Amino acid sequence: MGNNASSPAPELQAKLIYTHALHMPRQYTVQEHQAIKARGIGMGAPAEVFVQLGEICETGTGGTEVNYQRAMEYYRHAALEKGSMYACVRGCILELQGHGKRWRTDKHVQEWLFKFQPGLVRLSMEALTIAGYLLANGRLDRIPEEPYSKIADPKKQAVAAFEKAAEGGYGPAVHNLGVMRMAGVGVAADATKAYELFWQAAKMDVPEAQFQTALMLTQGTGVARSKAAAWRWLERSAENGNMVAKEML
Repeated sequence: MGNNASSPAPELQAKLIYTHALHMPRQYTVQEHQAIKARGIGMGAPAEVFVQLGEICETGTGGTEVNYQRAMEYYRHAALEKGSMYACVRGCILELQGHGKRWRTDKHVQEWLFKFQPGLVRLSMEALTIAGYLLANGRLDRIPEEPYSKIADPKKQAVAAFEKAAEGGYGPAVHNLGVMRMAGVGVAADATKAYELFWQAAKMDVPEAQFQTALMLTQGTGVARSKAAAWRWLERSAENGNMVAKEML
């Protein structure tokens, strides 16, 4: 009996990422928090005040406790009223981490990406990487901006988004290109090219890429096997916060 069903998409063995620890908000002292509050949050307050207050609430520093909802309120104001692209990216990340509303998460992420600051994905490599992440995971149909909207296949759109963000020097996008290349999703599978991409991202201190580089060096996948080099990358990944790498040391 013939099988007319389409083949399932290859599983992504390495995981896509939309940010990493080196791009987390800064932490504040009590004195810094007091100085920021002293500036006031009236109509004439600049975007950075609302962004800083958002970071304080997100990190629970400056003598406060973590309050994600309050952080998102500050970020939303900074994005909508003050034109802050950074605030839009932080809002996206908090939504993806589950700190926003408990329903229709992807819809809310798309509002941060495409509605609050039109053109954001053209200007922010972090935002473009988030859009690619959603596309590659089947959580977004398309990026509603050219040139991406002209690409019919969402997975190929994701690759195009990651390529552009990688050209802008954004490490997580380089890592994600390695993931796509390794699995053959949206682009031809090629373990050697995948390793090269992971290695490039590893040099940019992306811990997930450092771990994947170590794994491929251990297995001899796409590169000559080298346990010594693999161990060095595993140590660096652990130093940068990768929990799996820490458990393996």
